[in-house]
Amino acid sequence: MVQGGESVGEIFPPPVSFGGDPTSTDDDNNAPVEMKLSDSDWDAIRRIMDMGFEEEKVVEAYVVSGKNEEQAVDYLLNNM
Repeated sequence: MVQGGESVGEIFPPPVSFGGDPTSTDDDNNAPVEMKLSDSDWDAIRRIMDMGFEEEKVVEAYVVSGKNEEQAVDYLLNNM
């Protein structure tokens, strides 16, 4: 049951995809990579988003930095 005005997407976020061209038929390392993030991962992502960063950029930074929240913030600050 969804409570507190949350949408289903907020409770069960979709898997995250990175890279590749989803319209490409080429199978050579061009396919998007999909990964699931845990509830604690999404908590960290939301904390970083609260600093004013866009979700897509935060997720990318979080994953690239090995799911390390502090390193993700550093990545965002140094690569904007």
